[in-house]
Amino acid sequence: MISKIITAKDGQVMVMAAVAVAVLMLATVMVYYLGETMVAKIRLANAVDASAQAGGACLASCLNLVVQLNWARVSATEPAHREMAKQAQIMVVASAPVLAILVATETGLRNGAAVVVPLNFLGGVAMPDLEVREPKKRWWMFWKEYMVDAQRRTHNLPYGKRFIIMGGAAVRQPLPLLSKLRDKSDRGGVMVAISESAVHGSGLVWPDFKASLVKFHAGGIGEGVDWVRNYFGEKLNQENKEKDKEKD
Repeated sequence: MISKIITAKDGQVMVMAAVAVAVLMLATVMVYYLGETMVAKIRLANAVDASAQAGGACLASCLNLVVQLNWARVSATEPAHREMAKQAQIMVVASAPVLAILVATETGLRNGAAVVVPLNFLGGVAMPDLEVREPKKRWWMFWKEYMVDAQRRTHNLPYGKRFIIMGGAAVRQPLPLLSKLRDKSDRGGVMVAISESAVHGSGLVWPDFKASLVKFHAGGIGEGVDWVRNYFGEKLNQENKEKDKEKD
């Protein structure tokens, strides 16, 4: 295949790339809507994990294919740029999990999930509760920028509120477990999937699974924390209004 691409004319390479990308994009769309159907039917915020992972991988594969084709051409004509082409390929492949996370988050929110912060697709467990509490400064957090950002994003969280945490592995567990989690969520909790990266650093304090910070998997995407804060902020305002009415 590579030899054919190298010897093919530029026009032929473009046609081959366009056909392959079109097929992969079609597969991405099919997988995406399959995930939406799952979420809509069983009302699980993170049920789209597996489908989103496949969809993100398909999309990354489209980009990877283009890089592969260009790499074959560049390697044949410009050996000096061979290493740079390899690095570009690695970057594209590494984007698949991020694409999958974005797809899962957006799909879950549009299908009625209160808060969705998808877990790493390769692991994760279902924990009964996760308590958001005030973050404490620790000596090993010596990155000033990280600390400032973390404090800013978590300062307005109403600490002490409890919500359900759920990950990709939980979706593959028996239905009774899922029913229990869903029932508990319907009674006022929030079904949440949190990033595996939150386990590291100051995200989760082992072994009691108390959350000191809510941290998003993709560091540049802060909306996940904002969703958590806004949701609990609204709930807190409602509770305060109800208390004021009772006093009156």
